[in-house]
Amino acid sequence: MKVLLSTRTHPPQAVEAIALELGFDGIEVVMPSRIKRMAPVNYDGLTHVYAVHAPLDYYDSPRFSQALKDAVAVAGQLGATLVTIHPPSAHPSCGGAMNVHQGLHLLKNYAVLHRCTIACEVLSRPKTPVHELQQAYRAPRYWLLDIVQHEVAATLDTTHVAAWNEDPTQYIGLLNQRLRHVHVSDYARKDQVEHLFPGTGDLNWPEFLGALRQQSQQQEISITLEPGARFDLVQHRDHLTESLALIRRYC
Repeated sequence: MKVLLSTRTHPPQAVEAIALELGFDGIEVVMPSRIKRMAPVNYDGLTHVYAVHAPLDYYDSPRFSQALKDAVAVAGQLGATLVTIHPPSAHPSCGGAMNVHQGLHLLKNYAVLHRCTIACEVLSRPKTPVHELQQAYRAPRYWLLDIVQHEVAATLDTTHVAAWNEDPTQYIGLLNQRLRHVHVSDYARKDQVEHLFPGTGDLNWPEFLGALRQQSQQQEISITLEPGARFDLVQHRDHLTESLALIRRYC
């Protein structure tokens, strides 16, 4: 099971250097957010990219289609075989539930056409008007139903599911062979803090990682450690090392 590192706080070349130095298998490249109008990223020189995260955006139909196209192109450029993307928005201004269903249909067709895995990632509970505009589902169980109904791959984000006051471990079995990628970070329920280093929040990591190990015997699953953007990787090498050791211990 490949264990990757991902963050928006450093250029991907710096993330890859730290990841390989500490013993990760490689990285998941995070494309620049289009909501924050971030500058384009240079991907030259990268050698260990196994996944690409599509850009954050308000996913009406044109923007979702463009994000798919761009993420698949970057994955092809870097030799990655997996793309993670957030679901299309169900906001009325974006077309409501029909926009979600049409987007997932497009996602499925794109994966077949380009012979890659494109995994739809569950989002956390919305806290701001911006998050409301991005949101596709009222709870993770509705995301699960669409994953199964549309027969698409899934990226399970532990902190996102926990933010809905649900247990991410149960989704491993419910997703079954649709689960292809996992974003791993902890969650503090009392203060509602997302994307902490594993072991510094409230999630049961031996249980979660043990269940993930069992499921990975049925299909290939990769893991990305995804600490929050507030963490500087250089200053938190010890946390990265400890998190990787925890994942390796149970997976």
